[in-house]
Amino acid sequence: MKEKNKAFYVRLGIALLLVTILINVAVFNYLPQNIGLQMHLNGGLGNYVSKLTFMFLAPLVLLITTVCFSVLNKEATSKCLIIAIVIFIANILVIFTNMKI
Repeated sequence: MKEKNKAFYVRLGIALLLVTILINVAVFNYLPQNIGLQMHLNGGLGNYVSKLTFMFLAPLVLLITTVCFSVLNKEATSKCLIIAIVIFIANILVIFTNMKI
């Protein structure tokens, strides 16, 4: 893989990480104490974690995938990018399903 492409993936991973942290901090006061991570077919939430655990869960996974960008080969790097995007979107969806406005 070209170093230019690898640098782009690393910058993209860092950007996703920073945006995730900013979003999580911005909505912290609007979230309940326990965050439901899974939606049931009837619309209810399940598999709860504490708010503080949730605040660090997605950024930690994104940090790991960003490290993955910089270490692994081209095929693995593209898979890590997909994982990072999915985690970013999942983080936003969990926030919106749990927000108390």
